Amino acid sequence: MVCIIALMIGLFWSKVMISTAMLYLTGMTLINPYIRNNFKKFIQNRSLLLITMIFFIYAISGFYSENMDYLSERLRTKLPFLMMPFAFASFVPFSRKQYFGMLAFFVFITSIVSAIVLTNYLIHFNEINKGIKNGEAIPAPMNHIRYSLMCAIAALAGIHLFVSKFYFRWQKEKFIWLLLAGFLTVVIHVLAVRSGIVGFYCGAIAMLMIYIFRSKRYAIGLGFLAAIIISPFVAYKTIPSLRDKIGHTKYVLEQFFETNEIHEGHSDQERILTLKLGIEIGKQNPLIGVGVGDIKDEMGHRYETYCHECVKKIPHNQFIFVFAGCGLIGVFLFSVSVFFPLFLKGHFRDPFFLGVSLIMISSFMWEATIEEQLGSAIYVLFLLMPLNYFAGKEKSNV
Repeated sequence: MVCIIALMIGLFWSKVMISTAMLYLTGMTLINPYIRNNFKKFIQNRSLLLITMIFFIYAISGFYSENMDYLSERLRTKLPFLMMPFAFASFVPFSRKQYFGMLAFFVFITSIVSAIVLTNYLIHFNEINKGIKNGEAIPAPMNHIRYSLMCAIAALAGIHLFVSKFYFRWQKEKFIWLLLAGFLTVVIHVLAVRSGIVGFYCGAIAMLMIYIFRSKRYAIGLGFLAAIIISPFVAYKTIPSLRDKIGHTKYVLEQFFETNEIHEGHSDQERILTLKLGIEIGKQNPLIGVGVGDIKDEMGHRYETYCHECVKKIPHNQFIFVFAGCGLIGVFLFSVSVFFPLFLKGHFRDPFFLGVSLIMISSFMWEATIEEQLGSAIYVLFLLMPLNYFAGKEKSNV
């Protein structure tokens, strides 16, 4: 648990801490005297095997990639998919107190960091809002997009802790989780990051539907659902950063569709271009792609035609990235790895697991989320924690 807590802290402050925590977890697993038995548990857990498969989808494309340096860089960002599932298979399943305790810690630390981010925003209110109107982001630790995803996950975790009536000592503690979830919901809208907002609403609506059908309190549930649906409109009217962000996005997209030209520094225009180029690259070899190692070079060649002065980026969609590098076969296998853990043993019935899955999957539509260490770490950590907890519940039910 100490390493998992360290990993959570590292998500906000230190890539070195993230790497160190994961390496320590893996190292302790490999020197474990029960490694053979742990490997057997890993092989028997289809969800863990599917998550691990993502690493090998990328690795196999190395056989027909030419740029080995870029391939190595991509594989380094996928090491969590190779190391962490086996490490978690080796853990004794978390107890309810351990599992919810770690979620509570994440809600707590995310709230502290968010309070600092929000305070800085309020101190430099006019300056930061002026930057937002020009396409800049609110200053946030590590990466503002991944940070918004962590806020969304923490907000859903807070809701889940409240509904699950979790507390350390006093029953009224559960209201603290609801209060922090509400605070983080406000922060998500203030950040005005598409991935975080869309992911939060996808996850929150899915969780609410589960709670409604479980409790059979349909009138109350529909009231909460109506509140969730109305929230974005209220946020637009009351939160300047969100309103400015939407206004800038609308202006940039209107400019693009009127002129069909890409301008450097307009991130939404460049995002559309990356999707177009990614699909073009994938069409070169629809079945197996051009190889993950060659995506960067292929994108660079095409940028010369469409926007010579633009900073060359990879496709801003995880599925299109996989299509470009690994083709339709790769997209199929990747989709199986992403979606099937939800349905194996009915894991989608767990509100938090479903909510986190939807946050990450929805982010794949706007970003190549797992093409950097932080995104991979978030994805792997918050899927493996519930899966480890489920393993204990399933064992006790046998």
